[in-house]
Amino acid sequence: MAGKFRLVFGLTNVWQRWALLFRLSGIGVYMKSEQISLKPSRPSFSIATKLRLALWLLIQKTLFKYSPSKQLRVFLLNLFGAAVEKNCYISSNAVVYMPWNLRMGERSSIDFDTLVYNLDIVNIGSYVSISYGVNLNTGSHDYTDPYFGLVTRQIQIGSGAFVGADVYIGPGVRIGRMAVIGARSVVVKDLPEDAICVGHPCVPIKRRELVRGADA
Repeated sequence: MAGKFRLVFGLTNVWQRWALLFRLSGIGVYMKSEQISLKPSRPSFSIATKLRLALWLLIQKTLFKYSPSKQLRVFLLNLFGAAVEKNCYISSNAVVYMPWNLRMGERSSIDFDTLVYNLDIVNIGSYVSISYGVNLNTGSHDYTDPYFGLVTRQIQIGSGAFVGADVYIGPGVRIGRMAVIGARSVVVKDLPEDAICVGHPCVPIKRRELVRGADA
């Protein structure tokens, strides 16, 4: 061992010293074994889609974000291909990634700081309330693919449902009509109708029963 280190420090070039030390210590072999087989990712969108996204981003960061009119925000979303009823409410601080993949029924709402990451269709029924800070995510990646390719699946939220603050809803999830999702739940599987659901992962804990008032 002493002879090996005399050989190392007998070299005048500092890079040669480090290279030899790596080989002697086995670090170089370890690093070589850690090489991965992933490949450069492929483009997920066409040039036309990228240009469309860029234009929408400009509108969203200006006219949409600073508009005091909810009607104007709905108009801008529909102008870019959304199907949102005129009596819906979308906060100016909400982010809709691809308006052309958004569907909203009558009198539904999306509150502030919510992210609608709709690489695929997000279909929201009527009288749905989506609280603040919610993440609706339709995108993931194929971890078996060397290119780590994009995978998308639709999200559907049934009419009359309520989604609490800071909830995460993942790709492919269907939420039944009149379901209630508790705050900060993580929803990765379908949830039934008329159910109170909470947790990480989110599961139904009891049935939602409406109490009829005197004016019913």
